[in-house]
Amino acid sequence: MGYKEVIQGALITPKNILSSYGVAWNEVADTYERTGALAGQPVRQTLSNALLPVHASMRRCIQNNAGEVQYYLGATDSTKREDGILDADLTGADGQVMVQIAKFFYKYGYSGTTHTWEISLTPAAGFSVHPAFIKNGEVVDYRYMAAYEGVGYDDSVSAYIDSGCVAATNWSGTTIDLANDMLGSVSGFCPMVDETRAEFRAIAANRGTGWRQQDFDLISAITLLYLVEYADWNSQLMIGAGRTALSGGTWTKDSYIGVTGKSNGDGNGTNSVGGNTNDAYMTYRGI
Repeated sequence: MGYKEVIQGALITPKNILSSYGVAWNEVADTYERTGALAGQPVRQTLSNALLPVHASMRRCIQNNAGEVQYYLGATDSTKREDGILDADLTGADGQVMVQIAKFFYKYGYSGTTHTWEISLTPAAGFSVHPAFIKNGEVVDYRYMAAYEGVGYDDSVSAYIDSGCVAATNWSGTTIDLANDMLGSVSGFCPMVDETRAEFRAIAANRGTGWRQQDFDLISAITLLYLVEYADWNSQLMIGAGRTALSGGTWTKDSYIGVTGKSNGDGNGTNSVGGNTNDAYMTYRGI
């Protein structure tokens, strides 16, 4: 990282990068207070990316099966590449649509009735690398989270399919091919539903070395990032309720089961469209 770097339109300086920041939560009074570099900043809202270097580093990209980033997507429009000129391919032809999360360090404290969490891009006294970045026993610089819910890839027809929808294209056989079918993060499909944990794990791993179903530590890291950013546990109040208000629909594509890619116009941003509409969705920093 250079002396100065622009991430999502926010100037990140060495002072920002070297600073830790966090939140303290009183479990009895249900009150919040920002800590570290954010001390004194308002709670129950997001802040400028310039104040949130860990968060500002999150961005969508296209990643091939070997785990290599092919290119980054537009900060405010995932249908474009990072340069804002060339179109991006979100169908899986170029790779999977993922959100890159940079390695960060964290510290947890508990005193009386108050919990404190702090995070940092750089090592600091009392901080440990977050467990999400210890993969197969080794520390990694990045983790990648699917931008969308998992879509099924049917190896027998060499195509992504709307495998979770009633009256839609289903697997060509009577059962999933656990040795060859895969999960993917691609735009424009009905996500896969109604399979066992073992089946999801198997087809997630089929994409190649290092691929897996989302794990507990990565979800914990994303939860921590949200909490530190908004300083309030209620994400539906802070961001929005997404597709939770749907009624009168059916379990078909783009009814109760939403098509992937509704957040493409938000790029790396956070947004929610609610209400009883098939257009409803919620996205947190590209996820």
